[in-house]
Amino acid sequence: MLWNLERIRKSLVELSANGGLRIVTVGPLIAGIVEEYEAHISELEATIKDQAETILFANAALAKLQSPSHIESIVCPKCSHIEDATVDHTQPWYSYVHTCTACGYIIMESEWESVDQMIAGRDYVEGCKP
Repeated sequence: MLWNLERIRKSLVELSANGGLRIVTVGPLIAGIVEEYEAHISELEATIKDQAETILFANAALAKLQSPSHIESIVCPKCSHIEDATVDHTQPWYSYVHTCTACGYIIMESEWESVDQMIAGRDYVEGCKP
């Protein structure tokens, strides 16, 4: 049971003013109350932290579901594997990050080369037979 510390403090002040308080008898009671209070605070802090992490995770998942995206066929700059990658329409800019399924290389925006861009610039795509 969580004690109302302010009520206890007022009662102790009244007892002390009336001469009915002896620190020797009240000390263990207060120590127990403080320990119980600290235990409850620790539990509440842990619960709040867990709930905050859950809310942040849920918000991130919801934002990902709500944000529009599109698919582009891209070429891995490390192994030349061609695959579909999702471009998330995030604010203020789109997110161009993809992990190659063939070699595990993380393709960043600066290395992003869509197949459409490659075909428009040359007659063939390296590693693919015409």
